[in-house]
Amino acid sequence: MKWMKDPLAGFISRCGARMGKFTALLVTIAMLAGTTGAGATAFADETVTDGGNVAAESAASQPESTQQSDAENAVGSDVADIAGQDVAGQSATDDDDAQCLTDDGESQQPSNEQAQSQLQSQSQPEQPSETMPEQRQPCDKTEQPNEQKEQERQAVRQPTAENADVPANGAAPAQDGDRNDHAGENRTDAVANGDAGATADDGKTGDADDADNDGNTAEDADDAEHIMRDRFTFNRKTVMRAARNVAVPQPDHTKSITYNNGGKYTLNLNVVGKDTRESHETTEKIEVVLVLDTSGSMNYCMDGSQRGCNKSNPKRLTALKEAATSFIDATETTNDTIQDENSKVRIAIAQFGQTSGVVSSLTSDTAALKSSVSRLSANGATPADKGMAAAQTALLRARPGAKKVVIFFADGVPTTQNTFSTRVANDAVTTALAMKSAGTLIYSIGIFEGANPEQQSFGNRENDQANQFMHAVSSNYPNATAYNKTNWGTGSNLGYYKATNSADDLTKIFDDIQKEITTGSAYSGVSIVDELSEYAQVDGVVWNMASMRNFGGATYYRVTGGVTLNVTNLSSGATPPVLERDYTLWYSDAGNGKIRVEFAGDYQLLHNATYTLSYGIVPTDSAYARVNMVDGGINYDATGDAGTGTTSAGKPGFRSNASAQVCYTFDKQSACAAYQHPVLQVPSANVVVTKHWEGGMPASGATLRIDFMQGGASKLGKDLSEDDELPTGEWQYTFRGVMAGDYTVTEGNIAGYHAKGNVTSVPISITRADMWSAFDKGQTATYEASFTNVKETVAVLPLSGASEGRTWLAVAGVTALVLLLAGIVGLALIGRGRP
Repeated sequence: MKWMKDPLAGFISRCGARMGKFTALLVTIAMLAGTTGAGATAFADETVTDGGNVAAESAASQPESTQQSDAENAVGSDVADIAGQDVAGQSATDDDDAQCLTDDGESQQPSNEQAQSQLQSQSQPEQPSETMPEQRQPCDKTEQPNEQKEQERQAVRQPTAENADVPANGAAPAQDGDRNDHAGENRTDAVANGDAGATADDGKTGDADDADNDGNTAEDADDAEHIMRDRFTFNRKTVMRAARNVAVPQPDHTKSITYNNGGKYTLNLNVVGKDTRESHETTEKIEVVLVLDTSGSMNYCMDGSQRGCNKSNPKRLTALKEAATSFIDATETTNDTIQDENSKVRIAIAQFGQTSGVVSSLTSDTAALKSSVSRLSANGATPADKGMAAAQTALLRARPGAKKVVIFFADGVPTTQNTFSTRVANDAVTTALAMKSAGTLIYSIGIFEGANPEQQSFGNRENDQANQFMHAVSSNYPNATAYNKTNWGTGSNLGYYKATNSADDLTKIFDDIQKEITTGSAYSGVSIVDELSEYAQVDGVVWNMASMRNFGGATYYRVTGGVTLNVTNLSSGATPPVLERDYTLWYSDAGNGKIRVEFAGDYQLLHNATYTLSYGIVPTDSAYARVNMVDGGINYDATGDAGTGTTSAGKPGFRSNASAQVCYTFDKQSACAAYQHPVLQVPSANVVVTKHWEGGMPASGATLRIDFMQGGASKLGKDLSEDDELPTGEWQYTFRGVMAGDYTVTEGNIAGYHAKGNVTSVPISITRADMWSAFDKGQTATYEASFTNVKETVAVLPLSGASEGRTWLAVAGVTALVLLLAGIVGLALIGRGRP
């Protein structure tokens, strides 16, 4: 009957094991029920910190300042998932011990591997050591990985949709299911575990680091190393953001025009500096969320190796804890200067790894924050999307109007197990976009091999994916909709993505960010660009054609004269900027001409100082030619904006500029602001035409045409009439708005009159100099043209009519008659022969 006893014993053993598990589950649920009851507000701050292990005393020991709501806790950790996790482990307080604890609990959503492992373990007879909860033991001081657990993981691991790149030949996977130390990690892990046939990520086999594995030569790697170590922060670049989501305070800036006589103008564009650090202004309330990577690869050394970590090359998690603690300490120092408790800087802690969620809600209790950081442990994959979601949840408790900042830290690409996950990456970017659109600034910090914020070209390597992702989630690209570069939208490398592989540099990065967000800002990266209109051209500006630079696709030449930058209202002891060191002046002949002042990238405008860019202009020929000369004056096409000068504001004229703007960076946000539009005028002349009459005035209703002729065409014309008659009897009219040029004033004919001296046209030459001379005196240049018409007369004897009043005519008639009769008599006598 022994064959019957053995199966029965096995059955009883298995039932007992399952009953033990069920009992443990009931105990866990009971503990969670108590926690989510009266002590629910204390749960999230402590239970999530230790990989999902719930210590009974954690809820009772929480300070009030770190408590969290049930709703927020539900997002930070799934109660149903935690119910199946180990409840016997205790939180580690020592950094190294906390990192060396091997398996802190199951992930919130079991992977295919984990489910398969559970099925396999349940199909085998249960052993006492397997039915008991696994005890969390710290690693030895040589920091060796738990080889037994690694072997168990390898024994049950099968390829899934998420880890499809696992070699078919059985090469070992990454130690922790996370591939975030560097490309080729699988091969490194396999070699470490004695697999001579390890296969690299790209499918190549070998036992040495082949440069072909990631397409980089050793020289490229050295360059990247230099960039990471020596340039973990990057210069800010001035960019105009077409769709800026965060409001950037505009500096005070004005533009005006001054008339200098002689037809010359001066344009003045100024900008006023502002430095909140120097002015000691009360900054807005600040809410910061530290989103920290606690994936398994955070147990690796800073250089990516899995063994041999030491003080100079500590574990990544150790370095992260030190950096985060330094950030918290610096914030405590800042808060010591803020009297109002409600105005102090608050910090929240979120993590993503095998356990993801809000670790500590927003609080200014730095002791509680540092305690939460110290208990972080590393395990699992890199679900960056859950980290971003936790940050979004933490910020739901932000104070109204507070400045919101997220600092996202990761040691590699987003994963669900051990390979890059496009879904996880894009989900994280989508959440980041929502936060950025709501005004949140997001910094990203990468410590993976090949992390390089200055990389511009990307392939399909894991580091390419990681660098793109770190840019996309950051505020470098506020409109990014997906991780890959083609979906970044507008933006540039403004320094929101930082990278290093040095523990010291990591601490400095955190400290620098803390200073940036808490100690105020000043305007930097400033440039002023003034593009002239078709009505204005530079006057007296000199540039060097041999010294050129490209801005925005236009070629500029270095200005050597005619343009100035004056600084006024300097504080005591302050020195003005130096040409060619702190700023440069440029001219471009593109379009109608552009003037530009470009400040050095690291130059910050001095507080309350006024910087004024000035240069001369004169009206162009187009300004004179485009004047619509009409009877009564000039028809301008614009009115000067307010505050643009006495000859411009509210006055008609031509705009001197097509556009003008000042671009700047403040609080690491870049924007541009437009200037007002001044106008300039061109003077005109008056021409007075006078018509004199001799021999009498023309009959009523008569008209006389006067024309201004230029180039054979009439520019202006007028039909004069008795309506234009002066008291003295002359006809007179004044033409106004006549522009410079050579004209001929002509008159038409009128019946019964002729031009005296045959003068029917008068030449007039109007010069700009004469017009500007009169303009400078507040007058209008006046020219005259005069014509005289003489009435024509003819003597005619009347054939009928009375002769009254005409005695001379009667005498003449009688005399003529007498003479006629005498002549007749004389002829008669001659005819008779008489002498």
